Amino acid sequence: MFSYLFTVQSQTSALREPIQKLSSDLEAHYQGRQGIKIALLEFRTTDDRLLPFNAFIRDEMVLNYQVSEKFKLIDPFMTAKVAAQNNWSMKTVSSFPYYEKLGQQFMEKTGYVPDAWIYGQIQDNEESITLTAYYVPTGTTDAKLVSTVSFPSDEQSDRLLGKPIKIRTKPSPPPDTLVIEHRVVIEETVIEPVTQPAPEQLPVENPQTALPSVDYEQFHFELTEVSFIGEKLHIRFSVINKSDLEKKLYITSYNSRIIDNEGGETLKPEVSLGSTQSSYSVNKNMVPGVAIKGEVVFEKFPDHLTIKLLELGVQDEKISFRDLPVNR
Repeated sequence: MFSYLFTVQSQTSALREPIQKLSSDLEAHYQGRQGIKIALLEFRTTDDRLLPFNAFIRDEMVLNYQVSEKFKLIDPFMTAKVAAQNNWSMKTVSSFPYYEKLGQQFMEKTGYVPDAWIYGQIQDNEESITLTAYYVPTGTTDAKLVSTVSFPSDEQSDRLLGKPIKIRTKPSPPPDTLVIEHRVVIEETVIEPVTQPAPEQLPVENPQTALPSVDYEQFHFELTEVSFIGEKLHIRFSVINKSDLEKKLYITSYNSRIIDNEGGETLKPEVSLGSTQSSYSVNKNMVPGVAIKGEVVFEKFPDHLTIKLLELGVQDEKISFRDLPVNR
């Protein structure tokens, strides 16, 4: 185990979370069963500059993959040294001979060639930042996996980009308004028939039929609500880790779908687990005995149909729920 030096000491969650999403998306889309050795190259700006932001992203991805069973990072400092010695840049990403040369140097230093390479781009949009990560298997120059995240820029991202620091201020709330109402009362005798207003008819909510639960490995999933909010179908659930050890749980959009009572298929929901949300996949380290809430949201499910089958992507597999009632 190599030691980790963190180039940036003040790492706010505002920057950590999108990098964590970037890391988890790449890992979740990798379909192999065996762990592979990854060389983490550089994240450069769109004009091919190497800035402190690269070291920040590298350190965060090292942390994110520290307990990964899929991606085993080769010592990132040795990787950075090899990349620097060979003048790695965005101009070399499509050069097959260049990757062969890098692979030979890794063989000389470590005794093996990386199974894949990860590199990326940093795009400064002034008021936001877009990070794009590319996963390239050894033996090709084409990225097989691509993940992109965008987030608001702030003072720390300015520092990491080497820009003049722009102070962002939150807008002040509007001042409280005191309204003084003057009422004029005119006394006048009026005789008119009194009608009793009809009692207001409140809508009656139909209680939802009990929803099913499923066990998958050491996790217990229980559906808690299936209902339309506006034009979107929201399916909420809770999940608990029944084992005695902390375990990582992935919920994937690309393995989730609905089949309705007419045989139609609805795909690609938005998935969330705890406070993390994505259109690809989310993951959490599940503490034993503590339930976490999750949700899948389908945008194009016709509101007059019913659910014959819900498949929820879990890890690299699926769990199924059948004949679900829908609250409308």
